Amino acid sequence: MEPTKTEMNVLLDELLSVFYHKFIYYVPSEIIIEGVIDQLKGEIDDDFFDEFYFIDNYEGSSKFYNTDALELNLLLADKRSFLQQNTFKLVEKSKEITEFEFLIIIEKYYEFLLLFNYITEWLSVNLKKYNGEDIHLSIIGAYGIQMQYFRSHLEDVCNYFGGFIDLEKEYDFSMKPFVMRYLSELVSRYEKIASKAEEQAEKLENCNQETTQKKVGETKVKKKKQQLKFNENEIDDMILTKVFNVNEKILQQKTD
Repeated sequence: MEPTKTEMNVLLDELLSVFYHKFIYYVPSEIIIEGVIDQLKGEIDDDFFDEFYFIDNYEGSSKFYNTDALELNLLLADKRSFLQQNTFKLVEKSKEITEFEFLIIIEKYYEFLLLFNYITEWLSVNLKKYNGEDIHLSIIGAYGIQMQYFRSHLEDVCNYFGGFIDLEKEYDFSMKPFVMRYLSELVSRYEKIASKAEEQAEKLENCNQETTQKKVGETKVKKKKQQLKFNENEIDDMILTKVFNVNEKILQQKTD
């Protein structure tokens, strides 16, 4: 029986979720356009920017510091095996589904793999630029190792599935297309992981409670998250004012 569209989406979601699992990152506030920050309010924590974070699909995200360098490298060591497991899953699925269905999966997978290669390289290269010189060498090494894991996985994907992929196609991960195409997806995934971790923590807390008596009126209604929406003119103007310091009066004349 051929997989349904829902099953295909679930498969792709499972594959892409590995990119976020056991992942270290930081987001310098100075590279974020003001309009984007306003849109992100309520979606992420106030202290999201300018901090080192380790994200786990099951435990959520947590800050880390120089004193966590050894533990961080141990946790990150599992990343390589998770990426390799994705390769094996893709090999298996290429035999189970039609070529057209596999093309859909591998094309999207390849695009996001390139994105994470770009992100991990940027993180590694700009680590000292945005965080100063007082960073433990093991922290610097961890970002470099993470980058190498993704590079190695990209090589595997190209070697095994290059016949299914347009290797000549170029993807643009610069600021405007990144905000327009990928930011919403990344933030949505981050929020989903955080919510899942909160739910598990609540379940654990409930299991440890001595009483199971239900309390009336304590049901929390979660605020519905609004998908980030930007139009191209907004992005153009924000980039001009934030990145290139174009005077707002000039932008006003442009729109008049």
